[in-house]
Amino acid sequence: MNPTIEKIIDLMFRGIPETEETSAIREELLTNSQARYEDLIASGLSPDDALGQVLDNLRSMENVLDEYRSGKGSRAADQSAG
Repeated sequence: MNPTIEKIIDLMFRGIPETEETSAIREELLTNSQARYEDLIASGLSPDDALGQVLDNLRSMENVLDEYRSGKGSRAADQSAG
């Protein structure tokens, strides 16, 4: 397990109300990111390069998490209501 990934994900979820849904998202994101990191290491990438790729993937989640910060909830709920 890479502690940097866990710290980054903790920071990403700062300011987001903890609900059953956000806890599940956080846990899934952490599990998937750690697994991806381990897979990249196993494929021959250096730890730094593997971490860089994982962090690049995590950046794409910021827009989704911004909706939780603003209180809009999940994107699926917003789209079905709109």
